[in-house]
Amino acid sequence: MPRSTDVAALIAAVGIKDFDAFRNIANSIVSRERSRQNEQSATIIETTLDHYFPEQTGLQLPPGISSFVWLDHPKLGLSDIYLPSDQKIDIYKFVGERKKFKALRRAGLPMRNRILLCGPPGNGKTTLAGAIAKEMKLPMLSLKSQSIIDSYIGKTSRYIEQIFDFVQNNNCLLFIDELDSIGSKRSSGSSGQREYNVIVNSLLMNLDRLSDNCVVIAATNKKDLIDGALLRRFNVDFYLEAPAKPEIKRYIMNYQRDREIFFAQLFSLENAVNSLEGKPWSRVAEFCQDLHRQLILNDSSEDVS
Repeated sequence: MPRSTDVAALIAAVGIKDFDAFRNIANSIVSRERSRQNEQSATIIETTLDHYFPEQTGLQLPPGISSFVWLDHPKLGLSDIYLPSDQKIDIYKFVGERKKFKALRRAGLPMRNRILLCGPPGNGKTTLAGAIAKEMKLPMLSLKSQSIIDSYIGKTSRYIEQIFDFVQNNNCLLFIDELDSIGSKRSSGSSGQREYNVIVNSLLMNLDRLSDNCVVIAATNKKDLIDGALLRRFNVDFYLEAPAKPEIKRYIMNYQRDREIFFAQLFSLENAVNSLEGKPWSRVAEFCQDLHRQLILNDSSEDVS
């Protein structure tokens, strides 16, 4: 049952006609009821809330966190992402669990809600996080870990708590880039190291208290630097590698097909694939864009823009 303080806060929010605050408080109650396995109570409150106070399409970031996080509405879905088939199947399964949330709850099964994306730069970790958010029909709240460390050292733990509070009370996906920046292995030592230890402890605590209907995706290029306890908090772990030759060829061919253009006079497909082998996905995309740009520049017809 909701606490008396929650009921009082709801009454106060209605009294001053702050319906955004009302929804946030009610969402907190729903999350807490679910964390206590009170699915029936949570569903009743959630259904009533959605009927009388439908979710707004836009989210407003509170001033305390708006300077180092931003909201995005990704445009690419999983069908637009090039991944090995086994990884794509596993990601579709993860997304599918959201659609079976109530059934899994009734069965007493926990939801997998945390993904760690690893691998060298340029292979689509941020793009994949956005595609998952799109498939779940969620806006993506992105945190650039290094920026919060550089700009807010000494206050980072408090800001992390505020970010997780926002995620808990709003329907969005939290993406933490450069997780190794705020989640490096703890050790004793200087005051600076102790401050980093506090940040890792705060991150662990906030992940543990987050309801499993909330989704967190983190990315890192340096998995070996991340604290072991933090790694264990993630249910799913994907390593994104550079594309193999067949994937590079398929990407180049599909790029031309989708745009009804032809690169044949500009390059040898076999040579291009060989030269791009071992390069990240971002380089393959840049290669196609460069050829596309060259086609446009070589076009002798008049630009009528």
